[in-house]
Amino acid sequence: MDGPTIRLARPAEAAILHAVVDAAYRHYIPRIGKPPGPMNDDYAARIAASQAWVLEDAGTILGIMVLEHGSDGFLLDKYQQGLISREEVITKAQDPSTILTRLLHTADENPMLASIGIVCLDEFDKIASGQNNAIFAGAGTTKDVTGMGVQRELLKMLEASEVVVPLDLTHSSYADHVVMSTADIAFIAAGAFSGFQQIASRRAMRDQIGFGRDQHASGVDPDAIAVDFTAEEVENVANFQAYGFLPELIARFTRIVPFKALDAATLKDILRTDVVTRMTREFKAEGLALSIDEAVLDHIVADAQRKETGARGLASTLTRRLEDVAFDSFGADGHTDTAVQVSLQAGDLQISVG
Repeated sequence: MDGPTIRLARPAEAAILHAVVDAAYRHYIPRIGKPPGPMNDDYAARIAASQAWVLEDAGTILGIMVLEHGSDGFLLDKYQQGLISREEVITKAQDPSTILTRLLHTADENPMLASIGIVCLDEFDKIASGQNNAIFAGAGTTKDVTGMGVQRELLKMLEASEVVVPLDLTHSSYADHVVMSTADIAFIAAGAFSGFQQIASRRAMRDQIGFGRDQHASGVDPDAIAVDFTAEEVENVANFQAYGFLPELIARFTRIVPFKALDAATLKDILRTDVVTRMTREFKAEGLALSIDEAVLDHIVADAQRKETGARGLASTLTRRLEDVAFDSFGADGHTDTAVQVSLQAGDLQISVG
């Protein structure tokens, strides 16, 4: 068969699998002070259990994949030289009660300690129900239609009641459990709420008549993503209901705090102190001296603002350009402070090595 293929790893390839994982993970050792877990895995045993797969092209193994079956789904690990990604794929809907199970595990199985913990529900806007027909700004699709059931489960959790918490991450109703009060648990929900301003503006315009109707929408781009929400918009529970949330769920939160869209100075500071610092450290661990011109930082920030990707989009531009260098250089011998220079020429990023 021509082209790359994915197949089960063979017993004689255990050492190769170890080498691929070592190349993918060893630059994390200086950051965490010890070899990451996958470097200590027994890949001969993985192969014997038919859990190890390889990506092969023209007789060369380019990457490996470990597929481990579990009671509720499977765990997928993928390793590639210079690159790493890890994702958990669950074949059943995640029960919101496992949020408290994870909190209990973090508290060393101590229910009293867990009952005064803090839970952050990130990407909270993604559980908006299908009754919200607002188009995702720039995405051309509607909201998830499965969120209402999750909201009802969260409502029980947030109403300061006694909740049955499974001791293990399982969907079985016969598993061991404890009863824990959520009265003193601090729940924090965070999200981008793309499309929320469209709904708030439309509702405000609908409530007005006469000449004042058009004045409210002046200067508002209905397709904008990086926008500022006003206190009036977020304090109106009806706006969240139109967005696809149960009003009583939103009412459980004592405060709703809108944040302003990140400005250029803040984005550049995040880019320099987080993205660039992290990449410089990883390249240094491989014997490479990464240097990025100031003009490159300004270009990346301007591009992120133009695309309205926010802080999460800052790393993508650099990653796309540097991943080929990382793939070719990470794990190779002979690098001692080899210079990797990223510059801006004619409005495009240019990378030179050596």
